[in-house]
Amino acid sequence: MDKAARYDLIYRSKDYDHEAKLIDGLIRQYQPNATSLLDVACGTGSHLHYLKAHYQCKGVDIDPEMLTLAKQKHPDVPFYEGDMLSLYMAERFDVVMCLFSAIGYVKTPTNLQRAIKTMGQHVARRGVLIVEPWITPQNFRTGDKGLTVVETPEVNVVRMNTSKRRIEDGNDISRLEMHYMIGDADVIETFSETHELGLFSNEMYAQAFSAAGFELKLDHNGLAGRGLFVGVKQN
Repeated sequence: MDKAARYDLIYRSKDYDHEAKLIDGLIRQYQPNATSLLDVACGTGSHLHYLKAHYQCKGVDIDPEMLTLAKQKHPDVPFYEGDMLSLYMAERFDVVMCLFSAIGYVKTPTNLQRAIKTMGQHVARRGVLIVEPWITPQNFRTGDKGLTVVETPEVNVVRMNTSKRRIEDGNDISRLEMHYMIGDADVIETFSETHELGLFSNEMYAQAFSAAGFELKLDHNGLAGRGLFVGVKQN
């Protein structure tokens, strides 16, 4: 099972359509005339299942495997390979969004500033930039253990993860060590992977949005309890 298929299987219980409807409500609140949308770090494009009916959507992700599955799921949506730190597209969008805490992968406050600026350069005047943050430093807990079990007629997947924390060159970084067991009728496969995400305060996000020319609105609940940053571009 490749990474993208495993990703979709692990997160199949996530209510992407409900989250997309919440995003749509925020867009209509701050830019009711929006017609175009860019999903940065789009993964396999699951949020676009709902949003593409209401906006002209495009997606960007750094992972070609994710994009291959996204294109299969949404042949009517253009997808591009790109990094949020160096993204360049020769157009502007009414909405640019970066969800599912993907912003944490930039790891450092300097890169956070750079990513918000880069994404912000693709937002049209009075358009909105929506970012779902990763866990803040005060809310991240080391030692937590997570367990996800998915059973289907074809394959069973078990994922366990532990959470750790380290300081590197003054940067506060969370480290998630994920251990998988995947079994089908023929074989049981085990492997592990590590994800590192920067721990940023709300003030760091606010500074990054302000420096990029956005008036910031904070939705404290957000999609999954981590909040949402909604910036309205001023010029």
